[in-house]
Amino acid sequence: MRTYRRTVVTDLEPREVWEYLADFAATDEWDPRAGHGRLVEGDGGVGSRYETDVHFLGRTTRMTYTVTRLEAPQWIEWVGENRMVRAHDVIEVRSCGPGSVVYYASSYEYRVLPALLGWVMSRPLAQLCDEARDGLQATLDRHAAGRSGV
Repeated sequence: MRTYRRTVVTDLEPREVWEYLADFAATDEWDPRAGHGRLVEGDGGVGSRYETDVHFLGRTTRMTYTVTRLEAPQWIEWVGENRMVRAHDVIEVRSCGPGSVVYYASSYEYRVLPALLGWVMSRPLAQLCDEARDGLQATLDRHAAGRSGV
């Protein structure tokens, strides 16, 4: 299993960030590789399941994500799966000055040839995580600017 960690800093307060990110469907807004996210079971809380299309290496694959932890205003956790891979995402939101810092850890475990695929996919997965971080940063910046009337 390979884990990738990224950090985003925002002027938004922790509660605002947490409420936005706790809605898995919002992933479509900030993750450039996610699309068509939809709630398929539950009310958005722990145990809820979402399906989303993930664009990766020129292909689109469907992932089913289950919300495994929501502890306001700090923790969010999801587990995503399909026949090839299991993804585990942990988001921690902390107060930082007048705003927040978001720590995002994403782990991937391949079900077929895990050692080989984990090694081969390390660079593309790091790029995927960088793009998600950049998208999250830009989206939170837009939300902060909109809140302040800028």
